[in-house]
Amino acid sequence: MKSKKVIVLFCLGAFAASIIPYRIRNDKKAGTLEVRSLLWGVKKTPGEGKDHYSIAIPSSELDA
Repeated sequence: MKSKKVIVLFCLGAFAASIIPYRIRNDKKAGTLEVRSLLWGVKKTPGEGKDHYSIAIPSSELDA
């Protein structure tokens, strides 16, 4: 029973560590904002009238 609890806590800790952002870039010249973690990524680019948001899971797809 104790080993099951240890495994569950380890998995929860790994999941929490993977959703915390590790990179936040703000390009003032281009007006873009990019936030990345291991599991997700969001990129905001300004447009005429509205901003455009790109969401990628995993975040490596934002480079394309």
